Amino acid sequence: VSNTIKNSKYYEKIKTYLSEKSIQEEIIKTPNQDIILDLKKKYSTNKPEVIVAIGGGKVIDSAKVLKVFLDNPSLTFLDLEKQQFCEKTVIKLIAIPTTPGTGSEATAIAVLNDNEGKKFPFINKGFLPDLAILDHTFLQTIEIKDIFIFGADIFSHASEGYVSMASSPLIKSISRSCLHLLKSGFSKIKEDLEDTSGLAEIMYAGYLGGIVQGNAFVGAVHALAHALEQQFKTSHASSILTVLKPTLQW
Repeated sequence: VSNTIKNSKYYEKIKTYLSEKSIQEEIIKTPNQDIILDLKKKYSTNKPEVIVAIGGGKVIDSAKVLKVFLDNPSLTFLDLEKQQFCEKTVIKLIAIPTTPGTGSEATAIAVLNDNEGKKFPFINKGFLPDLAILDHTFLQTIEIKDIFIFGADIFSHASEGYVSMASSPLIKSISRSCLHLLKSGFSKIKEDLEDTSGLAEIMYAGYLGGIVQGNAFVGAVHALAHALEQQFKTSHASSILTVLKPTLQW
């Protein structure tokens, strides 16, 4: 679970549904490979039946890698770079995104920092969550200006996937649906901040953007944004927003 969501009323509501289960909480702030290995060691002898990831992309990505490591104890990060299809999937993974944008709940991609602070992407079939729960009420805890910034990442996933050489008629259809929902959702919350249907559409758009990204990948916008993040330590969404317009114009 993310540190920002742990003390919210929404998280407490989730815990009430799990009151009859044995729960172990882990707070994920800035995940890196060492943290994942520590968690792997901690739970290697008492593995969970289900991992529930509640938070943004960093939390969900961390849960993905931990799940695959617990299901496949002999794996190392070096193995993970080479092996994209881990067939053993005993532990179930439930992803509950609390921010729009990353689409991690819909992909077999996980991005982690290495121990030097550099981002490193992994792709593995075993990362794909068994269930994604989209609850737009989490977005009520985010400032509207930040939701618009997250929207740049959603737009980028849909637009870059649409023109990708790996795209297809199905992916292009999903891209268009994503952009339609994004436009509609932003129009609604711009006119009325209390219109939760707009937040719901933005949350769904983020999910569809994840599907597009997971199947058609991303392009120049994300490549430049990742470099910007490393150089100036900016957030992913704000980096996307910075380079999106000039890259599209180019």
